[in-house]
Amino acid sequence: MRHTADEEAIRRELAALVKARGTQTALAAEMGISLPYLSDVLAGNRRPGPTILAFLGYRRAYEKIA
Repeated sequence: MRHTADEEAIRRELAALVKARGTQTALAAEMGISLPYLSDVLAGNRRPGPTILAFLGYRRAYEKIA
């Protein structure tokens, strides 16, 4: 079954994982990404990249608009 999510939904999933792990530092280490990058994604300053998407079980989809 396919499931799509917008970036806000992905940020909510990440926030729930941070809460479960106790800290952003712990989650970033588990995911193999930097703490500043995770913090920026959670704040909406950067888009989640392939590592975050894969960790959550997503992949980036592209929509043709023209």
